Amino acid sequence: MAKDGLFDNVHNHELEKLVHDKLVDLRKLETFSKMLAQKIAEYALQKSESKTLYTPFAEECSKFNKYRPGSKRDDITVIVAHVFPR
Repeated sequence: MAKDGLFDNVHNHELEKLVHDKLVDLRKLETFSKMLAQKIAEYALQKSESKTLYTPFAEECSKFNKYRPGSKRDDITVIVAHVFPR
């Protein structure tokens, strides 16, 4: 779960790669969610500072004939949870 500060700055395929790459680092289940949430939030923050990347925000602007390269600073909240079967 996350706020628009994440989704305006990071494409879904980038999130999938971050999660997949972090799965390799899985050592302790207790800290995995926190570590992954922090990694995703830091990545989104880094991208939010760009003025040239083609982000989801820039993509949405282009649908309305607005040229807006880069991203935008925004509040970024990420929650990662494990859901286990009963």
